[in-house]
Amino acid sequence: MGSFANLDVETLKSYFKAVELISKPDNIILLVRAAEGFKGSNQMPIDLELTKKRYYTPLQEMVDFGLVAKAGMNYSLTPKGKLVLGVATDMLELMGSDKNIELTGGLLGIKQFNNDAKEVLGFLRKVHG
Repeated sequence: MGSFANLDVETLKSYFKAVELISKPDNIILLVRAAEGFKGSNQMPIDLELTKKRYYTPLQEMVDFGLVAKAGMNYSLTPKGKLVLGVATDMLELMGSDKNIELTGGLLGIKQFNNDAKEVLGFLRKVHG
C-alpha cells in the first residue's frame, strides 16, 4: 500500500480531485456512460434525469481533469478515466456490504495478504465468483 507521506503536493491535489469527482453519484453515472461512449445532446441530461447544471458542469470538470475525452460531440473515457472508474468500482465492490467490510478487515490482518486491500479484493472476488 502506498504512502501519502511520500507524495508531492501536485500528486496529492490530483488524487483528491479524482476522489472528489467520483464521490458524487451523478459523476459516476457520467463516467459509466463515457466508458460506453456517448454523443452529447440536449436530450442526454433529460435521459439521465439530471438538471443541465448537474450534467454539464461535472462533465466539463471531468474533461478538464482528463478523465473524459471530447471529440466533437462524442465523449469517451481516457486511460486516466478508466483507471479512476476502475478504482471507484473496486471500492464499491469492496464496501458493498457490511459482510465484505468485516471480511476485509479480518483478512487484512492475515500475513499472506501483506495488509494489501487489492489482494484481499482479488481473494473476495474469487470466493464470491
